[in-house]
Amino acid sequence: MMTLAAIGAAVIMASSIFMMSGFRMRATAAEEASYKYYTSVTVAYGQSFEDVAEQYFDAAHYKDLGAYEKELCSINHFYSMADAEYETDPGDHLIVPYYSTEFR
Repeated sequence: MMTLAAIGAAVIMASSIFMMSGFRMRATAAEEASYKYYTSVTVAYGQSFEDVAEQYFDAAHYKDLGAYEKELCSINHFYSMADAEYETDPGDHLIVPYYSTEFR
C-alpha cells in the first residue's frame, strides 16, 4: 500500500515539474517577440539604395535580401530595384522597416 502512495506522489511531482517547465518556455517565447516599425533614412553621399537595404536587412524576418529589397521598393513606390537604384540620390529620404523587441 505504501508503494502505491509513493508512486502516486511521484506522478504528481513529475506532472508539476512538467507543467512548470511549460510555463517557463511560453514566457521565454513571449519575451522574444518582435515588433515591426518604420523609420525615415537619409541617403548619404556615395550610398546606394542597395547599401541602405543591406544596412537594415534582418535575416530573422526576411527569407533573403531580395525579399527585403522588394518590400523597400514597394514602400517607397519604386517599380523595381533598377528604378530604385536609378532614382535614389544623396539627400533623399527612404522609409525602411525594422524590427525591435521593444514595444513602443
